[in-house]
Amino acid sequence: MDEQRTQAYINLIEKLLTCADGEEPNILQANQELIDPDFLQVMENYATGLEEQGNNNPVAWLRNMAQQLGQYLTLRLVNTGFRANASKF
Repeated sequence: MDEQRTQAYINLIEKLLTCADGEEPNILQANQELIDPDFLQVMENYATGLEEQGNNNPVAWLRNMAQQLGQYLTLRLVNTGFRANASKF
């Protein structure tokens, strides 16, 4: 994973943590090209770093968001794979 992409992930995480309640879907939609398994790993690393600093407030939120995004990615992959396989018939 390159430095520039990692920084983009961190910027997105920080934007999500500081946005007004309810703005998360808009932010995620605008940055969907960054939503991938590497982003989820960076979210977990970020949450772990906050936890180690004793800043536990956003940790559960970040981990919950990562779990939801993981489910979204799984569904997206299943649907894409299904469409790809369906086109073979």
